[in-house]
Amino acid sequence: MRKGVRCWVLGVGCWLMAVGCDFETSGNGDLDGYWHLERVDTLASGGSCDLSQKTFFWGVQFHLLRMADLAHNDIIYRFSQEDGQLVLSAPCMFDRIEGDTLVTDLEVLRPFGVSSLDERFSIVRLDSDCLVLKSVALQLTFKKY
Repeated sequence: MRKGVRCWVLGVGCWLMAVGCDFETSGNGDLDGYWHLERVDTLASGGSCDLSQKTFFWGVQFHLLRMADLAHNDIIYRFSQEDGQLVLSAPCMFDRIEGDTLVTDLEVLRPFGVSSLDERFSIVRLDSDCLVLKSVALQLTFKKY
């Protein structure tokens, strides 16, 4: 194939690929990704718990938030961002084989810094490598993994 024709074919092929692909974004910005829960601070007492050596993670993609303790629990929340708030609702135990079941036991959620089935956090800080959330009782600090 002649050089000019090859360039034209490559150009048209790239254009068709670009036109044929729809790029869907979540609109979550820096919130999307995998976050390691590093610290939980209790607001009432001023106490702090260092979790940097533990395996508590939050994974955010589109409108789902997955909380995973690599040793035990795997929980899926629906969430929304509104007015500087992160609103969590409808927690389910993540189970692809048996089916996801609604969480009713708060004790399953507490290790992840969640104190309510429907939780609301203020977003104190959010950038490409740090997330700080504050609820009525706790402040959670995450590092992007």
